[in-house]
Amino acid sequence: FTGVATVSQGLLTIASAAGLGATADGTTVSDGATLGIFSATGITVAEPLNLSGTGVGGAGALSNVGGTNSESGAITLAAATTVSASAGTLNLTGALTNGGNALTLDGMGALALRGVVSGTGGLAQTGGGTSTLFAANTYTGGTTVSVGTLALGASNALAAAGTLTVSVGTFSLNAFGVSLSSVVVNSGT
Repeated sequence: FTGVATVSQGLLTIASAAGLGATADGTTVSDGATLGIFSATGITVAEPLNLSGTGVGGAGALSNVGGTNSESGAITLAAATTVSASAGTLNLTGALTNGGNALTLDGMGALALRGVVSGTGGLAQTGGGTSTLFAANTYTGGTTVSVGTLALGASNALAAAGTLTVSVGTFSLNAFGVSLSSVVVNSGT
């Protein structure tokens, strides 16, 4: 099908790269709704996404529900948004523009942010899994690690602006360098 797909409430899980129709039109996920991706063999979805909110029951506006999958389209946050990997691994390879909104990374699986995260909003790791930043990100909001692990997959994957706050969780340099303006460690590592 063609045209913009909208997930306005509930959970829509796709298991095919073409599950959202023609990729040129994009998909909007509204606050209170979740777009789930699942494939035992792995799929790459090339759909531009416009995301808002925490999803159904806090599961994330975008959630990997199983397998190793990728979202390669550009992602725009229309409001504070949660992206999660409840299981498996989700690779985000397209650019992510936060539009001044907070991006929360959640879930027990793995998230790999391979595209540049930009904008004035912050980033928070709140899930028990591991999220890894691979690009030279330019977002200027703060970075918070509350639970789980936020790891670097490249040098300078965190922008120098903004404060890195680690509370309970783990921030892993993985032998990569980073230049930060401020670091606060409460009880994390």
